[in-house]
Amino acid sequence: PMIHGRVNNEIDDYLTGQPVRFESKFSAIAPVYRWRIKGRTYLGAQAQISDVAYSARDEFSGDYLDRIEAEDTTQTGIGTVLTRDSRDNQLYPYSGSYAEINALVYTGMFGNDSRYETVKAEFKKFHELGREKILAWRIFGQFGFGDTDYGSKAKLGRGSDLRGYTSGEYFADNMITVQA
Repeated sequence: PMIHGRVNNEIDDYLTGQPVRFESKFSAIAPVYRWRIKGRTYLGAQAQISDVAYSARDEFSGDYLDRIEAEDTTQTGIGTVLTRDSRDNQLYPYSGSYAEINALVYTGMFGNDSRYETVKAEFKKFHELGREKILAWRIFGQFGFGDTDYGSKAKLGRGSDLRGYTSGEYFADNMITVQA
C-alpha cells in the first residue's frame, strides 16, 4: 500500500492534561509479497519507506513534541511476514482464525536516523454463537527494540486497535492489547 496525508492532532498531554495541537504530514509505501508455503500459510518479504513531519500549533505543543522526541524522520526498513489465515470469509468471517507475525529492521545501511527493530504479532479468532451472532476476539502485540522513533512506536487507537482512543495520546515501545 501507498499513503500520503496530513492529520490535525488534538490530544491532551498525559502529564499535565493541557491540550496539545500539532500537524502530522506523512507519506509511506509498504510493499509486501507473500508466497504460499503450505495450505493457508504464507511467508513474505516486505519493505517500508516512510517520511513524517510534525509542526506544532503553539509553544506548549512544540515543547510536548520535543519531550516525546517526535522528530521529522525518513525511515526505511526491510523484513519478513508470516501469515496463517483459516477464516471462512476475509471481510465478514463466521469462523476460523487469522494470525500474523511481522518483523522489520531499520538499519544505518539505508541512511536511517534511528536504528531499531519492530515486531508485531496478531491473532484473531471467530466463533459463530447462533444465527447472525459472532464472537470475535483479538490479541495484538507490538514491540520495539533499539532507538525506536516516535512514528514507529506502538499507539493505542491506531488502525483496528482499541477504537475510541486518540492515536498518539498513549504510546510506548511495547504494547499488548486484547479485545472482544
